[in-house]
Amino acid sequence: DVNLHAKQEDVLIDTITVGTEHNDIRITADLGNIEEMVPGDADDSFDDPATAGLDLIADHAVLTANGSIGGLLPLETRLNSLEAHAGTTGDIDLNEHDAITLTDVDTNDGSITFDAGGSITALDVESATDHDDNDITLHNTGGDILLDRVDAGTSQGDVHLTSDSGSVREMENQDAGIDLVADHAVINANGGIGGGSPLETELNSIEAHAGTTGDIDLNEHDAITLTDVDTNDGSITFDAGGSITALDVESATDHDDNDITLHNTS
Repeated sequence: DVNLHAKQEDVLIDTITVGTEHNDIRITADLGNIEEMVPGDADDSFDDPATAGLDLIADHAVLTANGSIGGLLPLETRLNSLEAHAGTTGDIDLNEHDAITLTDVDTNDGSITFDAGGSITALDVESATDHDDNDITLHNTGGDILLDRVDAGTSQGDVHLTSDSGSVREMENQDAGIDLVADHAVINANGGIGGGSPLETELNSIEAHAGTTGDIDLNEHDAITLTDVDTNDGSITFDAGGSITALDVESATDHDDNDITLHNTS
């Protein structure tokens, strides 16, 4: 393992490599930030097979900063899993080379952004201060986005999820917990959105697009406004505990399997 601890100032990274099978990296900046040594140096494209420009390579990383983590420009990583905490005011921004599991990622007052070349599994991701600037954005170019808990607050914080070639779905089908908490969510998937098992949400409004073949299925905790919801070829199902306001809802392929179902209990 590699352990770095700065009691003053920042931790600046060019390359730390311990392999991706067993070894971990732990970095702590008590009063500063965790950033690239030269922001944007040999910037790695997370969907490029090459690994030039990677800042952190490990099985698991634990990053704890008083301020930001990759806030100036994204840290480039190749990790199997990540725990990250930004303690006061600061953004978290990482480009992951392939798949990653976000075991426990939070910022006290900032945005959270992850781009990945493989599946993103979000076990616990939270921006603790509910503010319009403190959005959570997850985007991948391969695999699925799997959700257990993503929380940006219900007053101002938004969540943006984009899966270029996969689906957006629950990590564990039929689990009772709320998967997605935000003021507004924008979800784009090549496949389905909650198609295998409904995503549980606590949202004020949603925009959702399933691009090829895939169902959209969400269970909303209370009231929700469907601002722009469509699937190219699939069904759409919403169950809500409050009012449903359907501004624009469409299943584009006219087929007997592609019904639209809206149901609320109050």
